[in-house]
Amino acid sequence: MKVPRKELPKEMKPAVGLQIFAESPDGHTVPLWITEVSATDVTLDGNHPLSGMKLFFSVEVKRRFAPLQYMAVPISPVEGPMFPGKSFLCSKFTLIG
Repeated sequence: MKVPRKELPKEMKPAVGLQIFAESPDGHTVPLWITEVSATDVTLDGNHPLSGMKLFFSVEVKRRFAPLQYMAVPISPVEGPMFPGKSFLCSKFTLIG
């Protein structure tokens, strides 16, 4: 969205990549990034600079734990379209093993 430079605080020196914060109509603080600066306007973008980019992570496994197993504890059978007579309402999961 384009915003006239005169609406920015006077002490602000807008630059591409600068993150600023604005207040949304419902009162939440929203981060915005400056993506373009002209003599009269500043273009703001609410997307994170890394949104839409492929991210690659290098991971080193330091320790491996045995997987936990959980069992659903049914409290009452429920007819369901996918599994008639075979679905259950569950109130909790119990750790087993």
